[in-house]
Amino acid sequence: SEEEVVVPTKARVTLFRLNENGVPIDATCMVHFSTTKNEAPSFDYNQRVLTFHCSFIHSLRQRVEIYGTKQQSIQMTDFVIPQKGKPHTYELVSQSLTDRDLFAIPTTVTVNNTNNDLSQEVLMWNNFAQYCRATDNNAEDEN
Repeated sequence: SEEEVVVPTKARVTLFRLNENGVPIDATCMVHFSTTKNEAPSFDYNQRVLTFHCSFIHSLRQRVEIYGTKQQSIQMTDFVIPQKGKPHTYELVSQSLTDRDLFAIPTTVTVNNTNNDLSQEVLMWNNFAQYCRATDNNAEDEN
């Protein structure tokens, strides 16, 4: 069987705000995906769509929710800079219906990430330092 390849076909900003210098500081975006590059974007209910909001207006907002196509979602808080002394966790959330769809039954599984020795901020600075060293090494090699 062929492996399904999903590619973005269309991206757009649906709502935005600029600061006084014209720099985007708040944006709500949508990215549409297709299984082939030639497939025209459509607004089919079964279509894969990524929506996200990025903002510098809402300080300390560190929550992300990812909704899948199989009636499941992943919810994470403090995923950028963890709270001191607390492990990174995320929740797998799903919901099913009872016979005759009388009641919804939510299911939540909490997953603890025990491999959180370094926060994303520390990793970012470590990577930045590696890039700087690589640039310095390349400059020395050229001289």
